[in-house]
Amino acid sequence: MLQQGQGLTALGKSWRPTTPALLGSHRQLSSSSSSSSSSSSSDAAPRYRGSSFVRAPLVSPYKRAAECRRCGGAGSVACGTCGGTGRLARGGYQKKNPVNAAKVIGSKWTAMERTFGWRHFRVLQKRGQGKGTFVLMSATCDESAQFWVNLQNLRERDRWASGWLQKTEMQALQQQRQQAAAAADEGVAAPRPGVAPQGTGCKACGASGSLPCPLCSLAGQVVEL
Repeated sequence: MLQQGQGLTALGKSWRPTTPALLGSHRQLSSSSSSSSSSSSSDAAPRYRGSSFVRAPLVSPYKRAAECRRCGGAGSVACGTCGGTGRLARGGYQKKNPVNAAKVIGSKWTAMERTFGWRHFRVLQKRGQGKGTFVLMSATCDESAQFWVNLQNLRERDRWASGWLQKTEMQALQQQRQQAAAAADEGVAAPRPGVAPQGTGCKACGASGSLPCPLCSLAGQVVEL
């Protein structure tokens, strides 16, 4: 048995306990590592917060504010329920043309789609009674373009309009029909052109006639990247 402090001469080698030396070196290493970590943490303080990076907001130089195309910069759009009037009209939109069979001869009509190359027609003759009543239509600019049509077809506003309309009047009539169709889908009456709307206030817009723009939300501008 070896006692503490004695050397070992086995195999021609001497051995002494080195534990105190190792402990001392361990203390030196731990102190040096702690000092280096403290110095590194102090150096990294401006760049880190704890264990996470400090992130600054990214500002793109290509961002710019542009006028909203939906509302034209106004920030609001017309209410689709009341047509921008703020009130719901009574009576609604007439889907049928009023036709008096007794006075239909000589009346003027405009075809909403070109018929035999023309749009303006006049009624020349009438035959039959009731739902079986037919009228002879003749183009005003070409008398050879004639055809018979059921009187019920003249009541359809999608096909015919009373009188000889110009292009702008036809476009306004088509727009009126589109608004009436949209109002019918929502269960409200469309206002008549040139007539002040009557009835109750529109609940959808609070009787103001306008709603916040769904694209810019009253801002009037959108950010483009």
